[in-house]
Amino acid sequence: MTAVGFGGSGSSGRKRKKRTSIETTIKGELEAHFSRQCKPSAADIALIAESLSLEREVVRVWFCNRRQKEKRMTAPVGGPTGAQLLQTDPAQCFPGADVMCPVGSITSMSSGPVDFIVNAAVNGYVM
Repeated sequence: MTAVGFGGSGSSGRKRKKRTSIETTIKGELEAHFSRQCKPSAADIALIAESLSLEREVVRVWFCNRRQKEKRMTAPVGGPTGAQLLQTDPAQCFPGADVMCPVGSITSMSSGPVDFIVNAAVNGYVM
């Protein structure tokens, strides 16, 4: 019986290409292209790949990964903050009931379960 997993050599799995190491100078060139245009066309990718002596797929994946990195580094503008997400209208939690929503009383998600229980007890909840 053959074990197939992430590092396994099962016959039903697809062979993966080795990771490509990109030299610092080439990364600088790619960054320069990215600063001019973060989403190049297929023709532009082919030209960049040819000028840098890289495979088209390597350049395409580099641009995809770089756009994702840019997305992570850029904070969302106008979106709700963590504190705003926790401030819930009690009437939405239990419509028609005279019960407060426990989520509205939490001020920090990092406080832990003990603080949640204390906050719940202070707000009149029976655990």
